[in-house]
Formats: sequence, C-alpha cells, structure tokens
Amino acid sequence: MLWTTIEMGLIVRRALQGLKLLEELKNVEVILEKPLEGFKLATTEVRGGKKGTKVVVPLWVARELLRSKVATLNLEAELSWLGRIHWREKVQAPQGIFLSKLPEDFYSKSKLILHFLRALPVIDYRVSQARSLREEVVERRLHVISDLVHLGDLPVEMKERMVESELTLFESLKELMRAWIEEVAER
Repeated sequence: MLWTTIEMGLIVRRALQGLKLLEELKNVEVILEKPLEGFKLATTEVRGGKKGTKVVVPLWVARELLRSKVATLNLEAELSWLGRIHWREKVQAPQGIFLSKLPEDFYSKSKLILHFLRALPVIDYRVSQARSLREEVVERRLHVISDLVHLGDLPVEMKERMVESELTLFESLKELMRAWIEEVAER
C-alpha cells in the first residue's frame, strides 16, 4: 500500500507538470511596441501588426515579446483587472466555502502581469501590490479547495466556478487523501 501512496504522489506531480505546460500554452493579449511580421511556430501562429496592435499569443511567446521589448501590456488596465478579481474573490465573497467564477486565463494572465512588472527598470509599489493581490486570490482559493476535499464530492456550482488547474488539484488532493487514509487505516 505504501507504493500506492508514493506512486500517487508521482502521478500528482506529473499532472501538475502537465498543467504548467498547458498554462504556458494559454493565450494572453499583448500590445505591439514595434511593427511585427507574423510568423509560424510548431505550436502556434503569431499574427503580426503595426505598433499599437493588440495580438493574442501563448503565454510563453508573450514573455519573449515583452523581454525583447517588441510588445508591452496596458499596465493600468491589467492591474485594474487583477484588482476586480481580488475584490470579487476576497472582499465581496461571503465567508466560508465559496468561490467566485474565475476567468479561465486568470493564472496565465496574472503570471504575465508579474513577469512584466519585474522587468520594469524602476521597481515601484505596483509590483508588490500585484503580487499581493494575486497571492491573496490564490491562497483563498487554495484554502477553499482544500476544505472542499474534506467534504468529498464537489458540488456542481463549485465545479463550474473552478478553472481546469483547480479541478485537477481538487481531484489529485482527493485521491492522495483517499490513499493516505487507506494506508493509515490498514495499519
């Protein structure tokens, strides 16, 4: 039975690695700072455009475009978006086991915002503000998901409010807990 628990841990780790890869492939929006010719890659096609054009690209491509200063973000709009999600999730939400509907791109888009802020030449309060907003949303959701694991079955309304990676986390934690309880009960 111990091997089952160890194997379960490996399965969970592999599932999380798969989710990380899927997150890197999720589309985000950037604004071109320079004209860009469209190009094809093995996994995606990037539409080009002139300066000021909004393009939707996978997260990993967006990071490279930001790093090379070919693209930028509308920082104020992105921070406002993050603030609205934080308000809905942390401030406005009732106490207890409750999750608001999270945008499917929350994790990839918020990662991109933090990546962009860290790359700015001047570090200001917005970096810590964005990090804090994101961390509070993630911590609250993690707390609620772990509480839901203890309840067993996931209510349909909660399932509809969770993104794919959170559902995978829920199922992995549930399986890991089940395997652990079986191991402990057997002894």
